[in-house]
Amino acid sequence: MGFDHVDAVMAVPDEPNQFWVFSNTDYRRVESTVDTKTYGPAPLSEWEGLTKG
Repeated sequence: MGFDHVDAVMAVPDEPNQFWVFSNTDYRRVESTVDTKTYGPAPLSEWEGLTKG
């Protein structure tokens, strides 16, 4: 997955089989299916839902 450790995992609301995986200041979105897909990693500072105020 590209991380040397995982700090937390959280399910993506209303998206079955999808999870956010957090490590330090980065996150990755993972889709767990027969063919697992990952998106990222990306810095948490670029996560739109966290930076809007």
